[in-house]
Amino acid sequence: LEERLQVTQEDLAAYYEGHKRRFRTPAQAHLQELLVEDLELARDLVRQVEAGAELSELIGQYSIRHYNVEEGILRVHDVQHPLYGEAWMNTVMNAPLNELQGPVETTGGYSIFRVVHRYTASFDPLDKKWVREMVVRGVKEQKEKKGEM
Repeated sequence: LEERLQVTQEDLAAYYEGHKRRFRTPAQAHLQELLVEDLELARDLVRQVEAGAELSELIGQYSIRHYNVEEGILRVHDVQHPLYGEAWMNTVMNAPLNELQGPVETTGGYSIFRVVHRYTASFDPLDKKWVREMVVRGVKEQKEKKGEM
């Protein structure tokens, strides 16, 4: 059966394009973030940072977000908007690098943050070994279902 299934480059390209979302690496942002429940406290903390306080120190003292505080960086992917909220995620993904943002309302409270690095979304190409193997397998399964043997 394996030998009788003919898979052309056109088959592979069509399958890859039709299923490209499976090979997407989501956009990612790394940020220093301070999350508090109270809006007035958030505004006061912004004023403190603008007056020279270190955001990283305030994060350790005030943030209710649970992540690796030692490292001090929150890593989020654009597909996590259900977890953090659409508005917050859009703000994070579009914020200028290294500029204080907030307070922005998000799940759990009010966020003050600084994006320190951002990676754009990308697609692994068809010529990558693991992608090609998945695409070949997918094409063969489609052909088997259609009876193209």
